[in-house]
Amino acid sequence: MKREGLIDIRGVSFRPMRRPLHIISLVPCWTETLFYLRLTEKEIVGRTDYCLHPRTRVDSIEKLGGPKDPNLRRVFELDPDLIIMDREENRKEDVELLERHWGLSRVFATGPQTVSEALTDVEKLGYLLDARSRARLLTETVRSLVAQVTKEYRGTAVYLVWQDPLIAASKETYIGDVLDVLGHKNVFDRSTVETLDSKDSPNYPVVSIDLLVRYKPDVIFLATEPFPFRRKHISRFRARLHHLDPEYAESADIRVVNGEYFSWYGSRMIPAFRYFLKHGTHP
Repeated sequence: MKREGLIDIRGVSFRPMRRPLHIISLVPCWTETLFYLRLTEKEIVGRTDYCLHPRTRVDSIEKLGGPKDPNLRRVFELDPDLIIMDREENRKEDVELLERHWGLSRVFATGPQTVSEALTDVEKLGYLLDARSRARLLTETVRSLVAQVTKEYRGTAVYLVWQDPLIAASKETYIGDVLDVLGHKNVFDRSTVETLDSKDSPNYPVVSIDLLVRYKPDVIFLATEPFPFRRKHISRFRARLHHLDPEYAESADIRVVNGEYFSWYGSRMIPAFRYFLKHGTHP
C-alpha cells in the first residue's frame, strides 16, 4: 500500500506511526485484530466493555464503556497516540468531539460495508501501525478462504440483529455482503427500506412480523449479538409468524447464528470463513 492510500473513511490522510504506541480501540473487532497484528497490552491502553477477544489478553486492558457511550473523560486522560473508531459501532458526535479535542489525525475511522473493504481497512491498519507483514498474512488468508466459497444461490434471507423492536441488517452493510458472498439474497436493501424506520442507521431498518410475512424470506437468521438470540427464540419467533401465516411459519428456515462470524471484520474473518466453508450458514 502506498502512503497516499492511507486514508480513512472520512478522507483523512495518515502517515505510518512508530512503535511502541498508545492506542485506544472503541471497536471490538479491531481490538482483537490489533493483537493479531502483534500489538501488546502495553500498547493497547483502552478498550470497550464489549472487546472480549482474545479472552486471555484483554482483561488487563482498561474498559472505557460501550462503543456508543464511552467514558470520553477517561479517553482524554489516557492521551493516546491513536483512537480507532467505526462508522456503525460509534456515534458520529463522539468522533467529532474527539476530533475537536485532538485534531483529525488522532482518530482513525473505519466503516467497511463489504468483505473487500474490510480487508482494505486491515491493510491500512497494518501500514499505519508498522505491522504490514501480519496484515498481509491476514488479508491473504481471508482472500484464499473467500475464493473457496461455492458460488451458488441459496435463497432469500433476512438477518435480524435485535428483537424489540425487530431490527434487520440491510444489503448495504458488511453483514449484507457476507450473506451475498455465501449465496443468500438479502430481501432488505435501499430500495425496500426507504419507507421503514431506522434505529441508528438507515442500513439497519426496523421491520415487523407483517413485513417478514409479506417478503417470505427462505431463511431468517437470528444473530447471537448484539441481541443475544438463542435457540429458545426460534419457537417463539415461529409462533409469531404462525398468527399471520401458518403455512409460511411451518416452512420458514429459522436459524440462530454466530453474530461475530457475520459482523466482525479483521482477524475474526479467518475463523468465520473457515466455519462457512465447513458448515455454510448452518449453526
